[in-house]
Amino acid sequence: ITDSSGAFMFINVLTSKERTIVEVSKQNFYKGFRTMYIIAKEDNYTRIMLIEKKAPSTFLSTTGGDIEVVGGGKIIFEPNSIINKNTGELYSGNVNVYSTLLDPTDENIHTKLPGALRAISEDAKEKILETYGMIGVEMYDDNNQALQIATNKTAEIIFPIPASIKASAPNIIPLWYFDETIGMWIEEGEAQIQGNNYVGKVSHFTFWNFDIPSDFVQLEATLKTSNGTPIVNVKVKITN
Repeated sequence: ITDSSGAFMFINVLTSKERTIVEVSKQNFYKGFRTMYIIAKEDNYTRIMLIEKKAPSTFLSTTGGDIEVVGGGKIIFEPNSIINKNTGELYSGNVNVYSTLLDPTDENIHTKLPGALRAISEDAKEKILETYGMIGVEMYDDNNQALQIATNKTAEIIFPIPASIKASAPNIIPLWYFDETIGMWIEEGEAQIQGNNYVGKVSHFTFWNFDIPSDFVQLEATLKTSNGTPIVNVKVKITN
């Protein structure tokens, strides 16, 4: 539980050397996640910005439907492609879809995105990601029971590419989904440019990321003032 300013602190806790996952929940918001590399016996700082759930869009599971993503983009669902997430049974009825688009040019993208831009590729190698945007989706029935896409079914996601990065956008880009258990993005499938959009198909919903992978390195540095005093909790931007 945070204080009135949203601050929280854990003192003298045992964490994983490889990665530590902080999960934050608040009613009417998507869960927030931060995947951190914790340095022992040091103060480790992070900031997490939760994303509010806007009013859902609704379609009938038996007919499928097109959903406009909050912030831009679209999702196209096949008929009879939805199941109850807990039981796995085919679902018939209204599907209430909460969706959100994360613009890669948003200055707050790194405080909003789940985890960190750390990922595991299809060949099981750890990568760092350069994002071209994300879409988050949650689905529920009218009784607030969680829904999911059925096995052997897919949904099509259409993501608008911001004009400022369109020139550098590759024609084909890998898709990555966020695994809440391990706090990492997992490579699964790809998307292609069609007009001003990326278009791809996914077999389940969580947060999906359109990203270019690069080799992962660990960089450690100490920032100091001109008189040699260490500086703490400052934002550092490394530009390629």
